[in-house]
Amino acid sequence: MKKLLSILVLACLCMFGLFACGESKELPEDLKEATDYVKDLYENEALETSSDFTRPAIYKEVSLEWSVNVSDDKVKVISSANGKTVTIDVNEEADADINYVLKVVLKNKDGKTAELQWDHKVPKLVIMTWEQYIAAKAENKNAGTPADSVAVEGIVTAIISKSNGAGYNCLYLQDKENKGAYYAYGSETDPVTAGIQVGMTVRCTGLKDVYSGTHEIKSASYKIIDETIKTVNPVDYTELFTNAKDLKDASITAAQGLLVTLKGVTIESVTEANGYYNFKLAGKESYIRISSSVCPLSKADQTTFINNFKAHIGYTANATGVICVYSDNFYLTPVSVDAFEYLSLPVLDDAGMVAFEKEHIKLETKIEEAKSYDLAAKGSGYEAVAITWETSNDKVAKIENGKVTYILPDETTEVTLTATLTAGEVTDTVAIKVTVVAPTFNTLTSTEFAKIFELKDKESFKEKRALAGTIVTIDTAYNEGYNNITVTIKPDLATDDDHNLQCYRLKGGADLAVGDYIVVNGILKNYGGKFEFDSGCTYVKVTAGEDAAKVLTDAFALEQGKSLTGDQTVAGTIVSIDTEYSEKYNNITVTIKFDCATDDDHNVQCYRLKGGADLAVGDRIVVTGVIKNFNGTVEFDAGAKYIKLAK
Repeated sequence: MKKLLSILVLACLCMFGLFACGESKELPEDLKEATDYVKDLYENEALETSSDFTRPAIYKEVSLEWSVNVSDDKVKVISSANGKTVTIDVNEEADADINYVLKVVLKNKDGKTAELQWDHKVPKLVIMTWEQYIAAKAENKNAGTPADSVAVEGIVTAIISKSNGAGYNCLYLQDKENKGAYYAYGSETDPVTAGIQVGMTVRCTGLKDVYSGTHEIKSASYKIIDETIKTVNPVDYTELFTNAKDLKDASITAAQGLLVTLKGVTIESVTEANGYYNFKLAGKESYIRISSSVCPLSKADQTTFINNFKAHIGYTANATGVICVYSDNFYLTPVSVDAFEYLSLPVLDDAGMVAFEKEHIKLETKIEEAKSYDLAAKGSGYEAVAITWETSNDKVAKIENGKVTYILPDETTEVTLTATLTAGEVTDTVAIKVTVVAPTFNTLTSTEFAKIFELKDKESFKEKRALAGTIVTIDTAYNEGYNNITVTIKPDLATDDDHNLQCYRLKGGADLAVGDYIVVNGILKNYGGKFEFDSGCTYVKVTAGEDAAKVLTDAFALEQGKSLTGDQTVAGTIVSIDTEYSEKYNNITVTIKFDCATDDDHNVQCYRLKGGADLAVGDRIVVTGVIKNFNGTVEFDAGAKYIKLAK
């Protein structure tokens, strides 16, 4: 029967209805583009759905009018408040299959129309066992097969809620028979708003998905079955974990989402970039993960958890969380702030303490942005161990007042930081090599800018590109713990707001605000239809507008031989090449007119600007350096750096 249904589905997909304007090739260009867009989006979507789903109500200037051919409120089309989407509201508790046709009429501004339609079905509600849920199939795009509909019931062990600071709405449900658990991911319904609490029995319906080995229910709908709060005791997995051959062993990964505890683990280290809080048991190292987007803990509880963990390096502890897998490897997600029950720190002599701290001392070994952070002055586990630091290159890595400050060099440089650890009469050293990467800015061209918006989902540019623009929104506020921010910029190359770009988890950003002008450097990609700089992108903040005008005024008020305090970063256009590029010395002297300048009487020379082989009159550049008055000439002093901006 399933095979027959698949054949019928494929036949249906091959026979989209296109009416009123004839064949697709005869459609007006805007209508054809919109039709192709809708086809591409939904040709492989599940046609059997047990939960609500959304569809767009507009594509550019083409309206999309959705309808169904059933009545009695079995399936309803509900418009959103902003008019940009509709929800196909289905009966999640159907006592029999509901077959219906979902139709969309596409209409352009000239009144021309086209139609598409699909045969859909709401399956009869059947509550699955855990084994049936695991066996259900996810969408296979290569084979053109949709995801199976699933319906499960379980006791809530963890809630992930946008209203609690998470990026998505999710639930973990323990199977009533403790065989496994269920993970409902990315629901439009906030479980907190829906009144769901840990311990309640909840039904979830949706579509089966598998992401990097993780079984999930996507597009989930929730219903509280029993408001009684039940306690779920974690299953003791200590023996199973101890006997597992590795972290991929099915004995510990099969029951995904199950609430478990591991007793007697050793607290190891922190991998903050990934949110990994590492522990070891029976020679195998795993971690509890604090995810920035799908963590059950509130932001305040995350901070408490992290601080407690860092204060207990080396301790033995009991670890509790739900089983998760990434690349088929076992790890835990916490369900409460006390996911680790800290027990004790082993008693060691001076040599043992020094050896322990030497093993656990960690530094970032690749630096790609100018930054400063504290260096440990004592052991993370044994405070009796004193630590001092030395650097092999204080021009690149300067150590002062217990901090290391990295200054990005002109050429990528390897520097060694040496820690000396002392307890009593015992002393040892550890040398850590750190690569400090010179910044490179490969400016995006106008041709490449257009190609950004031709990228398919998950496609990206292979190399980093630099692009200047103005911040129009702060999408996620600066996070001190992760030292990043998410903003959207309107690029200089954009002529409208439809070509704005998000800068996802931009490194740093504590100083950024709407209206700031920045140059962003990173990998450009299409993520789920959103065009963005990928996480880890960096920026240079440019002084602009009234602030740049003040810099210019102050510069021309300087006495001879005096300089403005600190580096200045200002944009301007090259009006003359004063000394041609020297290949021998790798520098050039040019004069620029600041963007904010109103006349040519206040142009600024860039003396022996580093690099410059690619520069010409008319190029717009961002210059960073010290501005001084040298014998009456206002100039950027020798050694200033530049970023060439796109025309």
